[in-house]
Amino acid sequence: MPGWPGRGLVTLAWLATGASLLGLLGRWHWVPELFSHFALLYLPLLLCGVLVAQRGLPRVVLTVAMLLQCWVVAQPLRLFDRAASSNHAASPLRAASFNLLFSNTRYHEVGTWLAGSHADVIVLTEATPAWASGLSVLLQTYPHGCAAWADGTAGLALLSRQALRSCQINGDAALRGYPYVRAELADGRVVYGVHPPPPLGADLALARNASLQLIAQRLQAERAPVLLLGDFNVTPFSPVYRHFVDEAGLREAGAGLWPSWNHLLPLDRALFAGAVRPVNVWLGPSLGSDHRPLVFDLE
Repeated sequence: MPGWPGRGLVTLAWLATGASLLGLLGRWHWVPELFSHFALLYLPLLLCGVLVAQRGLPRVVLTVAMLLQCWVVAQPLRLFDRAASSNHAASPLRAASFNLLFSNTRYHEVGTWLAGSHADVIVLTEATPAWASGLSVLLQTYPHGCAAWADGTAGLALLSRQALRSCQINGDAALRGYPYVRAELADGRVVYGVHPPPPLGADLALARNASLQLIAQRLQAERAPVLLLGDFNVTPFSPVYRHFVDEAGLREAGAGLWPSWNHLLPLDRALFAGAVRPVNVWLGPSLGSDHRPLVFDLE
């Protein structure tokens, strides 16, 4: 029988077991889906529980729970596809996305870093009118694109160094004021920028899921290579997210498990579909936001 530290670890392991099982039900309700996002936290708790639990049924159950959680954590890995072949004669492309945080005021630092990233295309979320003013120098370097600068969390902008064939901010009643942006590059490739609402309550969770479903439908209709960037407000461990990427036919460009939000959850994604090949992905530094910028190269 383990002492009190061991009993505490076993208790935490049982709590992690219950939370991980609830997460599996997240496809059908927003409350259990919240538990799915912390999959990486459950694994060490389950491992400790297996090591100190009594032999017999408790250890067997915890071992099964740990193996099931390993499967959940491994699911995003199947979305990585760095060997995508391409006969698409397009030049290399660097793209970046960053949730600015509407209350962040480090305008000069953010603008300097984004300019120094040498990205060809930048997607900005929580893009407020104050940010439009604060990034005026950056906007001179990126004169092309489109934006819906808005107070709060719904502002969205796509900036480009080069002229675009088209750029539109798209809204829908189901999106609850959280639009997405679609731009077509000069070489025909398509870039989407998204920021669905956070699932903080039933209404917002439904709006986020409706947003993902609508974007998946739009992506299914695309014939050119597609890049998808932004703050998705969902982790790759969520069954809602797995359904979305399967329906849209997407692959991860990388950084799939890196905790871009508060050094805790991987909410910022870089996805692609079609004849493109990701070659490098990384997170930028903390710049006053609760998110870190995401940058990746394609060829």
